[in-house]
Amino acid sequence: MAKDGIEVRKIPGTHAGMLTEPSVRILAQQLKAAISLALTQDSGTKTASGGE
Repeated sequence: MAKDGIEVRKIPGTHAGMLTEPSVRILAQQLKAAISLALTQDSGTKTASGGE
């Protein structure tokens, strides 16, 4: 699941306030960047279903 480890990113705000502005905007930006990077790095690997 996390074959290369994990990366921790600090997002301002509290646990309860994570999904409110401005924290949610920062969270979304960080998630988008992390997903894009993961897709770029793993573009040649197969998924569990056998697809690419």
